Amino acid sequence: MLTGIFLLLHCTVFLVSASAQESTKVRVGIYENQPKVFTDSQGNASGFWPDIIAYIASNERWQVEYVHGTWQQCLKQLRNSEIDVMPDVAFSEERSKVYGFSKEPVYTSWSGVYTRKGSDVEGVLDLAGKNIAVLKGSINFEAPGGIRDLLNRFGIKCVFTEVDSYAEVFELVKTGRADAGVVSKDFAYLHEEEFDLVPTSIIFQPARLHFAFPKGADFTPSLIAAIDRRVIQLKEDRQSIYYRSLEKWFGVKPVNKPVIPGWAKLMLLGIGGLALLLLGANVVLKSQVKSKTRELRQDIAKRKQAEESKRRYDQELTIRNRIATIFLTTPDEEMYNEVLKVLLDALDSEYGVFGYMDEGGSLYDPTRLERMPGRRKDVRVSPSEMGRQLVATMHPRKEDHLQQPAFRQNAQGARGHKKTHILARDSSG
Repeated sequence: MLTGIFLLLHCTVFLVSASAQESTKVRVGIYENQPKVFTDSQGNASGFWPDIIAYIASNERWQVEYVHGTWQQCLKQLRNSEIDVMPDVAFSEERSKVYGFSKEPVYTSWSGVYTRKGSDVEGVLDLAGKNIAVLKGSINFEAPGGIRDLLNRFGIKCVFTEVDSYAEVFELVKTGRADAGVVSKDFAYLHEEEFDLVPTSIIFQPARLHFAFPKGADFTPSLIAAIDRRVIQLKEDRQSIYYRSLEKWFGVKPVNKPVIPGWAKLMLLGIGGLALLLLGANVVLKSQVKSKTRELRQDIAKRKQAEESKRRYDQELTIRNRIATIFLTTPDEEMYNEVLKVLLDALDSEYGVFGYMDEGGSLYDPTRLERMPGRRKDVRVSPSEMGRQLVATMHPRKEDHLQQPAFRQNAQGARGHKKTHILARDSSG
């Protein structure tokens, strides 16, 4: 029993020891750029970036080893894989060819030009011929959009003095060995009063700051994934070390309460819902209007069609009634002429015949007696003479020309310039 307990305790101690040995060693570069990253009086890494690194390391079980150097030395060590991570590196396309970068930016900064009180440097043009102190290898000096690029675009000639830290930049300006100096806004915020310097109106190159890594190193992908994941978590928590550190080192206080009060949010949600409801109602209304308009047009077309049909029916009924009255009240010898008048009037024709075809195929035309008084009384027209008589009906005064060859040839199909209707009634009914 005692032996079992001893073995269990031994295994437990072994597991704890083994677990402690599982931590991963991560080498991190550090240079002097207070308050973002620097070495304190006890020789420890301090500042905004070390606070974030400490949090990530404790959650990822990293054993952090800080490697000190100047800015240029740290970048060289990173390029040679002598360190694994470098904080506070501004992204640029040129740098991305040499280093790997975290996808999630950690901080945003910009740069400015500072000078002594009473200096004549106020704007960009005032830097002509001046001696300007800059941080060697910094993005605000060498990269596109940096101070050198900015002055080149204006065609301004000046002298640059490159040093290893922002503290040296301010020292040169304070002692008069430089007319102006370029530093990040965060360093200036903390040290401009200490060095008795003032900002000019020259502010340039806003930059997103990331963690940088050796490009192509085996360790780099896992480091990037872990850091991005943790930074996103920190940004989402307003009480995290990320926001506490921003307030501590930069005086940036996180917004703990929503800018928009709760009642305003509810009101906005209500207005948004009402707007969506009105939009939906508008769409439905437009659809209904289109449908009703289409139905109305169809109804109008049908109504016009019905009115036209009724008009034709009424006209036809009137004609039938007039003809029926003629049949009932008019003597036979006058009936054909009266019916012909009704039909010509209804058809808007000037000439026509009204009769019927007998069994021999001849046209019986009683109206001929009235149109051609004094002529022969035979009111029957044989098929062979029908064309000739038709032309005579249309052109009573030109009957003498019917014997001309060209006219005779086309007699049967002749049509005048006036409307002509031939109305025949079968003798059988």
